[in-house]
Amino acid sequence: MRLYDDDLAERVQKNVSNTISRSVSYLAAPAFAAAMLEHQVLPTPRDPGHT
Repeated sequence: MRLYDDDLAERVQKNVSNTISRSVSYLAAPAFAAAMLEHQVLPTPRDPGHT
């Protein structure tokens, strides 16, 4: 499940069984910071079963 609030994502993951929840902004922040510093940013591998 993708959420935009990292606190909500953490609470959902703790309270809903068999669920992995991540905040989109939390996942993107390190790549964004690295790009701003002109470091090479590698793309995240995608799950072939999801679009």
